[in-house]
Amino acid sequence: MQVASLLAQALECTILLENNVKAFARAELTYGLGRTQENLLLLKWGPGVGSAIIAQGHIYDSGKYRSAEIGHVRVEKNGRLCRCGRYGCLETRVASHPIARHLRQVCSPEKTPLLWAAVDGHPEKITVHDLEALAALDEPAMWEALDADIELLADVVGGMLTMLTPDHLILYGDMFKLPHFREKFLAACKRYDPAYDEDYVRISELDQRIAYIGPLAVVTNELFYQG
Repeated sequence: MQVASLLAQALECTILLENNVKAFARAELTYGLGRTQENLLLLKWGPGVGSAIIAQGHIYDSGKYRSAEIGHVRVEKNGRLCRCGRYGCLETRVASHPIARHLRQVCSPEKTPLLWAAVDGHPEKITVHDLEALAALDEPAMWEALDADIELLADVVGGMLTMLTPDHLILYGDMFKLPHFREKFLAACKRYDPAYDEDYVRISELDQRIAYIGPLAVVTNELFYQG
């Protein structure tokens, strides 16, 4: 459906419709590192796994609404059904809700006693809201499971970096706000390639303004640069 045109007709005003990750990429170009760097790969890690490519100062767009969808790269042949309709997508393994589900699966009094005690013996109650507190546990079996998920994400991202060779990888999203997950992801990137260090992989300076900075950048671009 042509949502933008239908809303514009009904509301009698201009309607702009954009993918949230591409909108954030527009913000990175307008207000962030994109002002000085022409080639960037953006990675969002949270309830979903999204990405956007900035090449020579322009956001790559295939026009088919699935541009640079890193979260929908298949990583398991017989994996879980993804919301995109395919099976085994990266997002079904490493997005925040699957991470919480993985914790529920590994939680047991025998293998993860600290985790079991932290949730009072009720693993079914573990949600994405518990990830920050549970990540602080020094629980080897728990981290063995989570490290595998983080390593998988870093491997797919590393493949994109190898193909695109951007100036920087820019990170943002809820999962990167959690210190343990952020640091382990950065470490996994360096294991993939030592060149992917803290100078090359950057946390977006706009991450704290994610609620509005993307739409603002899209409107600014439309008003002042697109005529």
